[in-house]
Amino acid sequence: MSAYIVFIRKSLTNKDEMKQYSKLAKQASEGHTIKPTVFYGTVEPLENIETDGVAILEFPNMAEARAWYESPAYQQAKQHRDLAAEYMVFLTEGLHREG
Repeated sequence: MSAYIVFIRKSLTNKDEMKQYSKLAKQASEGHTIKPTVFYGTVEPLENIETDGVAILEFPNMAEARAWYESPAYQQAKQHRDLAAEYMVFLTEGLHREG
């Protein structure tokens, strides 16, 4: 069953750190099956959310999503993300499709 990591950026405070994060996060994706389904397009808040941007990454399953997120390469990138912006991040399972 597909799984998704959702990144909600509340505010960007350091563009240089974000550039470093973007570079390292891309490198951390090598060898993982990741499909960006949403990547910082226009956001129209409808209820109780303030956001500067949203990214949603699709993975084949929860274990693979967690393996990418917890990988040393992504954790190195995350250090720069934490210096660059305030985020809310969560992992969620997709719909189970029979068939």
